[in-house]
Amino acid sequence: MLFDTLSVAWPYFLAALISGTMFLISKRLKKNATTNYFSLCVAAACFWSFFSGLHLVVPELSSKIFWSDLTYLAIAPLPVIWFVLALSYSRNRQDIQVRTIAWLSIIPLITLVLVPTNGLHYWVFGSASPLNTPDFSSFSRVFGPWFWVHTTFSYTLILAGIGIFARCMIQSQGHFRKQTIIMLIGSLIPLVFNAIYLLNDESHLRLDYTPVAFAATGAVYFLGLFKYKMLDLMPIARAEIVRSMEDAVIVTDMNGYILDTNESANQLNSSNNSPEIGKHIRSEFPFLEEYWIDNQATFRSSREIQRSSSPEEEWYRVDTKTILNSSKTPEGWLYVLRDISVDKRAVRQRQEAMKKLEEFSALKSAFVSNMSHDIRSPLAGIIGLADVLVEECEGEQLEFAAMIRDSGNQLFRVLNSMLSIVHLSSGTLDQNAEVINLTMLSRRVTSIVEREIAEKNVDFEVSLPEDVVEAEHDPNYLTHALTLILECSVLFTDQGKIQFDLKSDHDELVFQISDTGRGFEPAFQKSIYEALNVKEMANFGIDKGSELALRVANGLIEQMGGTLQITSELGVGTTFTVRLPSAWTPVEASVPVDNPLPSSRSRIVETKSNPDPVH
Repeated sequence: MLFDTLSVAWPYFLAALISGTMFLISKRLKKNATTNYFSLCVAAACFWSFFSGLHLVVPELSSKIFWSDLTYLAIAPLPVIWFVLALSYSRNRQDIQVRTIAWLSIIPLITLVLVPTNGLHYWVFGSASPLNTPDFSSFSRVFGPWFWVHTTFSYTLILAGIGIFARCMIQSQGHFRKQTIIMLIGSLIPLVFNAIYLLNDESHLRLDYTPVAFAATGAVYFLGLFKYKMLDLMPIARAEIVRSMEDAVIVTDMNGYILDTNESANQLNSSNNSPEIGKHIRSEFPFLEEYWIDNQATFRSSREIQRSSSPEEEWYRVDTKTILNSSKTPEGWLYVLRDISVDKRAVRQRQEAMKKLEEFSALKSAFVSNMSHDIRSPLAGIIGLADVLVEECEGEQLEFAAMIRDSGNQLFRVLNSMLSIVHLSSGTLDQNAEVINLTMLSRRVTSIVEREIAEKNVDFEVSLPEDVVEAEHDPNYLTHALTLILECSVLFTDQGKIQFDLKSDHDELVFQISDTGRGFEPAFQKSIYEALNVKEMANFGIDKGSELALRVANGLIEQMGGTLQITSELGVGTTFTVRLPSAWTPVEASVPVDNPLPSSRSRIVETKSNPDPVH
């Protein structure tokens, strides 16, 4: 009798062995959400098959009922696990939440409570009666109301899972569709077997082979998961990721026949329709024909191509990669086309703008050069003649001559500032360095502001070395820089005194201009090195030209290899310290510029100081 029973029960034990083996291997080989749910499914099928076979082997009716009831430890949760597996397969993992699983688990949990207590209420099964046949012995039961509630719920989840697989099949193309059809067929196997079991009227002959069918389904999934990697190349995942990409994606075999495309690639088709799967890439995307031929022998390449068939200029960067199988053998081509038309137009616009900017810069440099020669030279002559008139005239004519000279000097300084700004901003400051007498240059600078200082009734002290101090610099730029600093000091000093000092410290020259004026705020001092706009300057309540003048002075001093240091305190005064090397070292050869500065005769009371040694 035992041998006869085993001849009927062996499919259950074999299914349990297969399911258990798949569970152990899947836990070792793969670690992700989809395979974890698959492992739970085959584990449930393993227990279901084993307990179903065991209930046929044991002789006592009570033992048969016990082992049969234990199958519900797998039967009850299996539909929920199945449904979650389908969601994970389709990559709808946003729907897999703890709350969702908890709601789906309510009916299985009630079933697990009602089955072992069935003798108290008979909601799941009616009374059990022995069922003996020549091949096996079992028992028959009448199904109670809760059994049909549980069965309806289970079928709903299983059908929902099959619907998810069907949707994957509809949304797939080419090779992916074939994979999904296999998954769908595997899903239908246990459903068909369970329907046959429930609808069979000859109850004394029936056996429930649903767990065996689940093992067969698990085997199909197992091969797809680990041998063909079907669960690694999900159609819905491709639909969600590849189809939503703005870049066009085309997949072909090694001969160039299209296997799959996304919607962005469909819009590039020559017929403005979805490209036909199985057609050659050259017929569906003619602008890729030359590119496809050039890249047949490469594993990965990238190129920019123009779509000539488009009415508007369109450029694409085409990245191609050879698709390799697990044995590193090429199986197809993956094309990713990114629209770079906007970038191309932007590059062209930048190139045109740079060309125009270069032309404008050349025009500006030519204009500045003409300004330097055509305006400075005549103006210098006017100021020089005015100096002669001041020496020769008397009375009212002397006053007029002095006005001409002073106005010319003022215009000359404004012109120098404007040209210096242009030179500094464009990087075209050409220096004409020569050996100059710094003592004489200092007297010339101080004479420029002598009259304005006298009108303010401010003491002006000049301390210059008794010995001649010489240096090699551009006299025009040095004079202009020192004049701008000294004029700024005069502007901010209404009482007290202004001190101008020149010292020679080894190979360094030090000009120091100090005053007892209003002083500068820290923000204004910073603006000398980081220019502020007019609105920001107005917030300081100071003259808008002061910052610009000191900015020009600082730029000129830096071009001569020196530094400008400003120490100021509000209400106390300011000290400007200019440090220059004894000789300017050009970075590259400069073009001499004829830029004479007019001399100015002024009477300055000098305070003699012991000069430092000149080196």
